[in-house]
Amino acid sequence: MSAVLFTIEIYYLSGTESKRYVLRNMTAAKLKEFREVIVNAGLMLPIARSGDMPDELDHWHIIMPHFITSIDVWKQKTFYRDGDNNKKN
Repeated sequence: MSAVLFTIEIYYLSGTESKRYVLRNMTAAKLKEFREVIVNAGLMLPIARSGDMPDELDHWHIIMPHFITSIDVWKQKTFYRDGDNNKKN
């Protein structure tokens, strides 16, 4: 029997602009942990590096909890194998 997986869509304010961040293939246990952490500590987003530095390795931006406007959780029907389960859109 396979585990139940979830997709999470987080909507937050960046300046005056509303943005979305998506996490895929989250187990129920990871979803519970994520919910507990995001309410207290906010969302930590990787920032792409410029030039010849590797992307998303050394720099993160913290979105404070009061800038998160909503979180939608979707039950997945399948495991996503797109190579990048943490997508910024």
